[in-house]
Amino acid sequence: MTSAQHVGNEAKQASQSPVLKGLARTGLAARGVIYVIIGVLALLVAFGRDSKQAESGGAMQAIAEKPGGTLALWLMAAGFAGLAVWRYAEAIFGQGGKDGHKASKRLLSLGRGVFYSSLFVTTVTYAMGVGGQQGSDKKSK
Repeated sequence: MTSAQHVGNEAKQASQSPVLKGLARTGLAARGVIYVIIGVLALLVAFGRDSKQAESGGAMQAIAEKPGGTLALWLMAAGFAGLAVWRYAEAIFGQGGKDGHKASKRLLSLGRGVFYSSLFVTTVTYAMGVGGQQGSDKKSK
C-alpha cells in the first residue's frame, strides 16, 4: 500500500467517524431550528405582528436576542461545520450506495458543503455579535 492510499484510507475512516456523524446530526437539527424560526417569523410578518424579515439573518438575530441564544448559536455553528465537513468528505470519497461515486453526486455534495460553510460563517458572525450590530447599524441610518 502506498502512502497516498494509506492517507486516503485514513481520511475515509475519519469521514465516517462517530464524532463527525454526531456533528452532522447536530447540524441537521440546527438546520431544522432555522427553518422553524424562519416559518414563525414569516407568519408574524404575514399577520403584521413583527417587522423582522423572515430570512436566515432574521432567524439568527431572533435566536441571538433570547436568553442562552449565544450558546445556541455556537452549538448550531458546530453542527453546520460538521455538516460541511461531512458533505466535503462525500465530495472527495463518494456517498454511500451504488451510485455514490458518480461525479454528479460528488458535485452535489460539494455544493451542499459550500452551503453549510456559508451557514457556519453566518452563524458564527451572529454568535460573535457582529451580525446583530450590523442589523442595528442599518436601522439607525
